[in-house]
Amino acid sequence: MRKNRFFEVITLTLILCVSLCGCSLINDIAGTGGDSSNVSDSESSMDQAFDDRIEKIREEAEMGSTEITDEVLSDAATEDSGTGWVSDDLEPDIAESDYSATEASVSDEALTGDSQPFYENSSEVSTEEEQTTFVTNGSDTNINVADTDIELVRQQMDGLYAYEHLTEEGQIIYAQVYLALTCFYQKVYVSTLREDDLDYVFKYVLIDHPEIFYTSGYSVNKISVNGTLQELRISPTFTYDMEEVNKRYALIDEYEETCFAGIPSDADEYTKVKYIYDYIVNNTEYSIGATDNQNICSVFMYGKSVCNGYAKATQYLLNDLGIECVFVDGKANAGGSVGNHAWNFVKVDGQYYYLDSTWGDASFQDKSGENADLKITNYSYLCCTTEDISKTHVFNDTLPLPECNSMDANYYVREGLYFTSSDMNKVAELFDKCYENGSDNVTIKCSSSDVYTNLSYMLFTDKQVFNYLRGTGESVSYTTIDSQNLIIIWL
Repeated sequence: MRKNRFFEVITLTLILCVSLCGCSLINDIAGTGGDSSNVSDSESSMDQAFDDRIEKIREEAEMGSTEITDEVLSDAATEDSGTGWVSDDLEPDIAESDYSATEASVSDEALTGDSQPFYENSSEVSTEEEQTTFVTNGSDTNINVADTDIELVRQQMDGLYAYEHLTEEGQIIYAQVYLALTCFYQKVYVSTLREDDLDYVFKYVLIDHPEIFYTSGYSVNKISVNGTLQELRISPTFTYDMEEVNKRYALIDEYEETCFAGIPSDADEYTKVKYIYDYIVNNTEYSIGATDNQNICSVFMYGKSVCNGYAKATQYLLNDLGIECVFVDGKANAGGSVGNHAWNFVKVDGQYYYLDSTWGDASFQDKSGENADLKITNYSYLCCTTEDISKTHVFNDTLPLPECNSMDANYYVREGLYFTSSDMNKVAELFDKCYENGSDNVTIKCSSSDVYTNLSYMLFTDKQVFNYLRGTGESVSYTTIDSQNLIIIWL
């Protein structure tokens, strides 16, 4: 069975977990149900390190004649436990900071090139009730991740799109958050005092890692001395425990193995992208009430999802094929209704393109009203440009995005359906090709509104379409989509 990305990632995190959690976590990873309440020698060392740090704070404060109580310093009485970015389908609740900018442990410069907190709702709202939160079977020890471990994670994250758009300070926090999530830690020190920074980085981790499907957000624990913030610790909220996560990854592996079995051995990058696009579309039903519809499990386990599930599943599969694919969120106009939406951009032969597998699905078209009369796979969003997708999609400022201008890997170009002029000889050749292939339609994508208008006139007003149809029929069925300069003639 093909090893998926989670188990490739866990190879590194297991090494780190051994040093931080002892044998109990190894038992949990292996599914043997280790007792997570036992504290190993290394955990005791971490507790001692935390105690030493607090003692240092105490000594510094006493030098300044500041009275400090054990209640203030104790972990059980941490001040103002707030919530950060919560989930894909809920508005975030970001607590106000109780410190000044000069007290922060990172500079006032943004962690990213375009730093704004994630206040936007990033995906569709499911009608399903909130999932039950399970008690983690990972360590609840206070963890201060070693610099060497952070560097190991950073090496592994090298090249990931969202990670690469963080400064060095942001990348260090990214590594701390990543370890908290993949090792199922509950209390991990993060090297920032700014909750907005943590909010950014948490979402960047999830953008890069669709395989981390088992969290709905996090809470922040604050350590303050005499009203001055000293430390933040992140406590992820896990929707499934390790045993359940591993069971689900086994099912995801089975799905992926079946899917990949049909890819031609000589497939180039475009062919692989189209194959995954078709596979997701043909094996997934768009359903608002789908279970786990904000993550990959909805697609891989149940075959029903909404845009978040489609986009993250597409990303997961293409990344496993070695093709860069990144999650994008924003809003879209479907059937006259503007709502939150998610899609992807993908890198093919060195060029970036946008891809929306949700809008490729006929089951989505039925429910949204978008091109509902087509009932066929919509390829207008398979490797399209920024200009084309911007006609219906609006990007959030979550992440700096590439400008996609190339048409080289565009579906219509690659399949010989792209017309830059009103060439009726090319139209005749396309009809013959579609008849020979047994297609039920002829699709023509026009490069401009002028070409679209001219071809529509000659084919339908001037009735030249009957020159290319086979048979004795005196009528023809066709669909034209002005916004996409698209003509579909049914054979």
